[in-house]
Amino acid sequence: MRGACWAAAWRSVRWRRLSALVRSPGPLLFSWLGPWLPRWQTFALCFLLAGAPRLVVGLLRPSLVIMVIATFVLSVGFGTLNPIIDTVLYVRVLPELRARVFAVVNACVLACVPVGALAMGVLVDGVGWFGAILAWAALYLAATLCPLVFRGWRELNAEQVRPPSLVNS
Repeated sequence: MRGACWAAAWRSVRWRRLSALVRSPGPLLFSWLGPWLPRWQTFALCFLLAGAPRLVVGLLRPSLVIMVIATFVLSVGFGTLNPIIDTVLYVRVLPELRARVFAVVNACVLACVPVGALAMGVLVDGVGWFGAILAWAALYLAATLCPLVFRGWRELNAEQVRPPSLVNS
């Protein structure tokens, strides 16, 4: 039994290394091209490509080679999302409030991680593996369409807009 646990852990480590290798070109490519790309269009396109299509490819149960290639191509977009969000936060949030705002944003994001795992567990228990992945892909697609549907997302392209300072001068 102990050997099986070590083998599973080693496979997990190898998969994480492969996943990191596959996702590395996204941030590298964006760090090179990012300053010249429009934020809103880049965010919307990369969010759309990196989301639901990966789950749908997994549902099709392709060979490992096809899965790695699909993950490589579709995961390149993940490398652009956090730098764009962080850039907009730095532009929009007053310097004296950044520590508090960034802490609240990170706390909210990290608080949602177990909620997603719990929701997926309930879905798998209720509708099975295939139905759960399909439902999750549909939910992911709805979320990734938000930057294209709601006009507020277009403000990602806005130049530096500073609200009035909270500190009296």
